[in-house]
Amino acid sequence: MAKSASPGIDLIERDLSAGYADAAPYDIILIDGAVEHIPDAITAQLVEGGRIGAALSDRGVTRLAVGQNVGGRVGLRTIADADVAPLPGFGRPKTFTF
Repeated sequence: MAKSASPGIDLIERDLSAGYADAAPYDIILIDGAVEHIPDAITAQLVEGGRIGAALSDRGVTRLAVGQNVGGRVGLRTIADADVAPLPGFGRPKTFTF
């Protein structure tokens, strides 16, 4: 964890999966690590037409994905397989399955 920052850089410590709504909305959000799920709290911080990039993990396979906010909904398109370190706090919500 960083203890200090260079001039002009703010260090902010908080739950990663909540994003940083204090400075939203954003034109681009890049999640720098593998995640199972992109929380709605993060996609809600995109402007209309804003773009997002992330490495999505699904059952051990990680794929780079890009998306765009259109009408308040974000659609993602995978573009390549990747080996990316996971980020904590971005697990897929638990649901009932057979």
